[in-house]
Amino acid sequence: MKQTFTLAFALLLTFMVHAQIPKLKEVQNVQQSEVIIGLTGDLELDKNLEEMVKKFWTICPISEILPLKEARKKAKENDKLYVIHFGSLHSMSPKRYIGDNYYFKDISTGYFIGLTTGAKKPLMRSYIPIFDNEFTEEVLSHGVTYMQELFTLMLDNEVGALKTLKIIKDNSTQLKDKVLYIPEWWMDSKLTEEDITKRYKGKYEIVSHYEWSSAILNKTPGIAYSIIIPVPMGGKYVYQHHICDAETSQIYGITQPKGAAIQLNGLNMSKANKGYVSKKNLDQYNDVLNGK
Repeated sequence: MKQTFTLAFALLLTFMVHAQIPKLKEVQNVQQSEVIIGLTGDLELDKNLEEMVKKFWTICPISEILPLKEARKKAKENDKLYVIHFGSLHSMSPKRYIGDNYYFKDISTGYFIGLTTGAKKPLMRSYIPIFDNEFTEEVLSHGVTYMQELFTLMLDNEVGALKTLKIIKDNSTQLKDKVLYIPEWWMDSKLTEEDITKRYKGKYEIVSHYEWSSAILNKTPGIAYSIIIPVPMGGKYVYQHHICDAETSQIYGITQPKGAAIQLNGLNMSKANKGYVSKKNLDQYNDVLNGK
C-alpha cells in the first residue's frame, strides 16, 4: 500500500510540474501569436521582468507592455494575444483545530512567471525562488526560459507536456560535457568536498551568486546550473531542483523528493525535501548525469 501511494504521489508531483502547461494545440497557437508583458506596478520588479522577457523570450513576438489588468483585458478580446507576467499563488493546509471554535492553517506562497489568455488563472506557472524579498534578473530569466524550453520541446517533437519528460531524460547525459555550477548558499553546511565528489561524478564548481548569475545572464558556453524551485503545496513546499544549460536553456533534469506522506494536518514531505543541496540531492544530480 505504501509503495502504491509513493508511486501515485510521485506521479502527482511530476504532473504538477507539467500540468499547468497548455496542450500542444494551444502552444502552437502561442507560437503564431504575440505576447503582452503585463506589469505589476512594482518599478524594480517590472524593470527586471521587462528586460528578461525581451532578452530571453523568442517563441513569438512581443507586441507591447501594459499594466497587468489592462493587458489581461486586451488579451481576452483577441485569441492571438497572450500575457506573460509575474504572479503568486497561496497554498493552504487543511484546518488544524485548537478548540471547538478555533483553527489555523499553514500557508505557503509560491512566485512564478505566468502565461495567460487574459484569465486570472494562467495556462502555465513557471515557479521561481526569491532572494531577500527580491526577484533578481537571473531568477526571472529562469522562469521565462524554463517555460519557453518546455514549449519548444513540445513544438519540435509535436508531443504533449508529459512526453517532454522522456525527451529531457533521453538528453540528460549531455550534462557530462558541462561544468555544473552549484550555488554555495544552497549547499548543506554539513557537506564536504569528499561527499560531493563521491556522489556527483560529473564536472562541477561550487560558485558564488555573482558567478552563478553571470553564467545565466551571459549564456556562458560549457556551463550548466542548478536552481532550487519552491513549489507551494499543502501549506508547505515541494523543493524541485532544475538543472539547465546556461547557454541554451536546455533542461537536463527536474529532480524532486521521492517519498512523502499525507497527514490530517497537511503535507509531510520526505527528508530529501529541503531547500538546499543535500547528499540525496547530489545522488539525484548524478542520476541525471547517467540518464536514470
